Amino acid sequence: MAFDKYRDDRVCPIVGRIITAGECYDVHCVIDGAPEWTAPKDIRTIDGYKEKCLKCPMHIFED
Repeated sequence: MAFDKYRDDRVCPIVGRIITAGECYDVHCVIDGAPEWTAPKDIRTIDGYKEKCLKCPMHIFED
């Protein structure tokens, strides 16, 4: 079965551990304007996490 970047867990380059697709989506939502507290604390406390997320190959860019 192929990897589904909308559903499958993945290694997050920000924290260097496996995160769920839901955690990844929460970080993505913060970048798009959701409240900062909605992202997992161990991710949002990393300096430059938004820029790192945008450079991640798993980042979902919406049209």
